[in-house]
Amino acid sequence: MKEKLHILYLHGLDSNGQSSTRANLASKSGVSVTAPTYQAERFLKSAEELSAAVRRETPDVIVGTSMGSYHALKLREVGSAYRCGPTQWDGDGDGTPCEALCR
Repeated sequence: MKEKLHILYLHGLDSNGQSSTRANLASKSGVSVTAPTYQAERFLKSAEELSAAVRRETPDVIVGTSMGSYHALKLREVGSAYRCGPTQWDGDGDGTPCEALCR
């Protein structure tokens, strides 16, 4: 018997882990879905939470919609752990460069 495909679903801005997209994915045969709720507009906090979710859940695939797609691409780009660069901002509106927060 084939094991279920484990999906980590990342919702978009102004959504949550209980979205209709998550429900639709979970309704498919042979699929299990983990969909954490995170504050997409808080870049660093989201990065930490989602990196931890990837390590904890070890998904077969990461699926995202809207802002969740951005986070999914960044997770793939850096091997499931965000790293800050000098031109990235932390996204919380206070103007702090990401580089200053990641030392």
